Amino acid sequence: MKYLLILLSISLLGACSTNQTITVSENRSPHTTIEVAANMFTDFWYRLPEEAMTEQRRCVDFAIRHMKAGEECKWQSTKSVGVVKLAKVDSEGCHMLLNTVYYKDKPKYFQENYCRNYSTKRWTKIN
Repeated sequence: MKYLLILLSISLLGACSTNQTITVSENRSPHTTIEVAANMFTDFWYRLPEEAMTEQRRCVDFAIRHMKAGEECKWQSTKSVGVVKLAKVDSEGCHMLLNTVYYKDKPKYFQENYCRNYSTKRWTKIN
């Protein structure tokens, strides 16, 4: 039963990671089934609301399409705020974005890299 719960937890974590959600909870290394469950609950509790995720994605899209290196896009939703800064554009045209998100009085800092695929004319996240 214990191993079944572990496999179920791992599969749920994999499913959650494909949704491209942002959580401001801290990363922890679980050692027991209870710790895995606690981590999943904490991640769920500190996950940004859909409205905030939409604003953050709009800002990222604007940054990679219209901003120059050093410029920032700020966004705000009902319960959270954030900043997306275009840190640099490399020689191949890839964009490095530095993100700051505040939700439930907790900050989250992370970096995203996007490169343009010229054959499909779409931006691809490289992380």
